[in-house]
Amino acid sequence: MNNDVIDINLLKPHPLNKKIYGEEDIQELADKIRKSSFIKPLVISQENIIISGHRRHSACLLLQIKEVPYERVHFNNIDQELERLLLENEAREKTTYQKGQEAKLWEELEQKKANIRRISAQNNDMAHSVREKSPTQEKGRVRDIIAEKVGIGSGKTYEKTKFVVNEIDKLKEAGNEKDAEFLVNVLNTSVSGAKDIIKSKSLDGISNELKDKVISKEINVKEAMKVIKKKSKNSKEDTIENVNHLNLSETSSSSNNVETNLSVDEFQSSINKFIQQINIYAEAEETLESIYKESKNEVLDSLENLENAINKIKDIIL
Repeated sequence: MNNDVIDINLLKPHPLNKKIYGEEDIQELADKIRKSSFIKPLVISQENIIISGHRRHSACLLLQIKEVPYERVHFNNIDQELERLLLENEAREKTTYQKGQEAKLWEELEQKKANIRRISAQNNDMAHSVREKSPTQEKGRVRDIIAEKVGIGSGKTYEKTKFVVNEIDKLKEAGNEKDAEFLVNVLNTSVSGAKDIIKSKSLDGISNELKDKVISKEINVKEAMKVIKKKSKNSKEDTIENVNHLNLSETSSSSNNVETNLSVDEFQSSINKFIQQINIYAEAEETLESIYKESKNEVLDSLENLENAINKIKDIIL
């Protein structure tokens, strides 16, 4: 059994651990360590970077423990370090946001492996007999591998999750922590709900009070989404109502140089119809955009299956 210990101040958290898993509650773990005096060895790299054991490290710092047991593993590159970090956390319970962060990193690793496979095939003396996957095939394959690996559902769900996680990262980089944390809470309950808020650009219109209640778990996300949808509906109705109450006579008198055969009532009716058409168009546009993206993914999947079938036929013939 490895009884090696190391000065806790020499250890460095992995730079991506906090980005993936965020701040974690360590009080319960610290209490267990204090009562049992047992610390599972931390896995560290040759540079003393923590690969597994970040919560144990933080708990021991809290308890002012000077030395901790460790297991040192040598890695050839940072990609190997990252893959081990992700694998060490494979069995832990994770939120959708954490899975999304993991998935983005797995995608980078899998794309690098795919590039290496292509280069290897090209450099092989028998490369002409190797049936390489097309970029479309490779992308679809990577997407499905990632979705299965992190337990995020289908490849399509992963794409939606990645979109939301990227937007949350942008908010954090801009220093907008409250909006970022609010969206994290929504994402952890509903991927589609979080995506809809971003796509509709309604985030700024949500009150800070509601955001705080969601973040503090005072109300759940489903209740908050009902409030948001109701407010959005009322906002559209208010817009129509405000236009209906415009002083059309003043508008007409300020446009003396414009000749028109329309009466005030006819003009108001035209305005109402125009607004209704705009609302219908906006809703239709969102629906068509959603259908287009889903159809596009289905077409790409179909092309991939077709190409696989063609390659199998070629293998049989040749």
